Amino acid sequence: MATIDYHWQRFSSGQKLARFSVYLFFITGFLYSIRSVEVIPDFLYDAPEQMMDLLSRMWPIDYSFYPLSVHDAMIETLNIVAN
Repeated sequence: MATIDYHWQRFSSGQKLARFSVYLFFITGFLYSIRSVEVIPDFLYDAPEQMMDLLSRMWPIDYSFYPLSVHDAMIETLNIVAN
């Protein structure tokens, strides 16, 4: 009696080709965007330091500025949107 050897595949050949095409499309787009965007490496070196400085100045929130400048600007913006 002959035994039948079944081979299970998660994806069909068409699905594998579609997945490969999508991956190739995204990798090609990513590589193109890296080549077309001019990133200055010097700005990346101190980015974590700049981010920590920004967050330290944002926290804790100082609500004393709200009635002086933020409230009027927010009301004006809402009035512009409503019209």
